[in-house]
Amino acid sequence: MIVGRSMHEGWLSNAYVVGDAPGGVAVFVDSGAPLAPLLEVVDRERLTPTHVLRTHTHPDHVEHEDELRERFGIPVVTGDLHTGGLSVKAISLPGHSDDGVAFVVNDE
Repeated sequence: MIVGRSMHEGWLSNAYVVGDAPGGVAVFVDSGAPLAPLLEVVDRERLTPTHVLRTHTHPDHVEHEDELRERFGIPVVTGDLHTGGLSVKAISLPGHSDDGVAFVVNDE
């Protein structure tokens, strides 16, 4: 599995890209951090993004969501997902936000 991370210095929020293998598929997890580090991983590993996973709707986690959706023509998902070699399980985590979820990818 390939994992790239970016952090917004002002909000201290993280965004990720998770890929199944070089030349395979990837998902973004949240979009509130700078996209450049994530897009570098996508390019370097020749990944094809298929979805944006959203942990919750606070602005610091969805800031660049529309940009990713438009750039790659991909949907936003908040539940379970299978794409390429990635199996994603969503776990409800209300508290910080009513709509909060965590994602477990390939049982890790």
